[in-house]
Amino acid sequence: MRSPTTHAVPTFDYGISEKIFNSFDEIGQNRMLIDPYKPEMSEIKSRINEVFRNKAKILKKLKAEIVKFTQHMNQALNTALKGV
Repeated sequence: MRSPTTHAVPTFDYGISEKIFNSFDEIGQNRMLIDPYKPEMSEIKSRINEVFRNKAKILKKLKAEIVKFTQHMNQALNTALKGV
């Protein structure tokens, strides 16, 4: 999966699995999911143009979400390791 958390950049992906939906939802990037069953190029182009227009704002939000996501995952790992 090409997760937006990998490089902290706006990333588009096909919404084909629950894992992908959850990953994008966790960091507030649902608008970056594309429905593979409705590949309307006008909608995809619109989203790409939105990213270019709002790149700095999206990047700032994405970085903040990734910090929260990382903290959440570290807490989950610590909780899991306590049980080992």
